[in-house]
Parts: sequence; structure tokens; C-alpha cells
Amino acid sequence: GGFEIPMLPGYAALVGAGWLEAGGCYVVANIRGGGEFGPAWHQAALRENRQRAYDDFIAVAEHLVATGVTSPRHLGIRG
Repeated sequence: GGFEIPMLPGYAALVGAGWLEAGGCYVVANIRGGGEFGPAWHQAALRENRQRAYDDFIAVAEHLVATGVTSPRHLGIRG
């Protein structure tokens, strides 16, 4: 999550029932700017380095496509 608030892995029953059972995949991308890995991780994407957060998000999406987890047509993002 943003603002140095961690978004830790967990199980969301609604996601499991509605999406995973239909063959979908749910991924949490811990991009720089969040609080998952401490203050330095959060600060690495502030101000003039904000582009890093977007680059991290893009890298996760590209990796999911490259490894066959999904395709560009089936990829959705939130955040």
C-alpha cells in the first residue's frame, strides 16, 4: 500500500470465491512507495523518484505476461 502502510499478503474470501474459482489469478504487487519493506522502501519512490513506483508496477505486469500467468488482454490493475 501507499503512504508507508504495508499491504501484506492475505486471503480475501470474495476474491477467492468470485475470481479464483473462475480460473483467475490475484497478485499483490509490493511496489516501491509502500510500507511493506520499511521506511527506505517507502522513501525510494517519493518526489522526484515517483516514477519508480510506476516502473515497478509495469515490471510486475510484464513479468506476469512473460511467464504465462496472464496475457495483456486478460490483465487488469487496481491501485
